[in-house]
Amino acid sequence: MKRLTNGLLSIVLIIMLSENIHPQNISSEAGSAKYSLYNTTAEFITSEIVADSFFILVSVPNGYYSNEKRFPVLYVLDGDIAFGMAASISRYLQIGDNIPELIVVGIGYGSLTKSAAKKRRRDYRPTQTGGAENFLQFLRTFHQWMQNPSGSCSWRWLRFS
Repeated sequence: MKRLTNGLLSIVLIIMLSENIHPQNISSEAGSAKYSLYNTTAEFITSEIVADSFFILVSVPNGYYSNEKRFPVLYVLDGDIAFGMAASISRYLQIGDNIPELIVVGIGYGSLTKSAAKKRRRDYRPTQTGGAENFLQFLRTFHQWMQNPSGSCSWRWLRFS
């Protein structure tokens, strides 16, 4: 009976907590989105190389805006799924001084649909149409662009090391 009671209490607690957890709520702000993940913003960018859009999430460390320090960058593919976890774990490891402060950049598709799964297959698998090769070229170009962004992108202020 005690095991059953503990199990039911655990389920009720999980349900109550899940009602208040919304790790990626979007509140639109002029072409970018502000997330409930700490210090995180997001935007769609278009790649001419891949001929498609990507959903880019960027999380910066504490104090980023108040100094001119440069930071290493962690790029996370499958950003729609893995970005939140990678950003949270990196911040946790920084608290214990296990890793340096860093910028976390997630590259995704903006959804978890069959359409996004097809894009992922296109970008990660070598094919006769050059899917993986095009995506790799996009990543190289994106990395260079992130160091010197221009235009209306909200990341033009990023300082990478």
